[in-house]
Amino acid sequence: PLQAAHHRERLGRLEQAMAELPERRREAFVLHSIDGLTQTEVAQRMGISRRMVHNHVTLAMAYCELRVQYGSAEDMRLMQGLLAQAATDGEGRE
Repeated sequence: PLQAAHHRERLGRLEQAMAELPERRREAFVLHSIDGLTQTEVAQRMGISRRMVHNHVTLAMAYCELRVQYGSAEDMRLMQGLLAQAATDGEGRE
């Protein structure tokens, strides 16, 4: 039951992350990663280049992975700020 609850939570995060994607990025991601179309087929269907499909899918995947890991967009922004601050602090020590 605990593992099932964890999986449900992660699926909920994934659903939320996908809802936060720009419409065209979400469309390309769903067509390719969920519906199983090739990038060429997605490009033809959406009227964009295969390179643009690749970019949409790659960025959507990266965003969804981070959102599922951090739980919320706010948590993700907070972590990015902390990482940026740590990088800035580290530069002054070298």
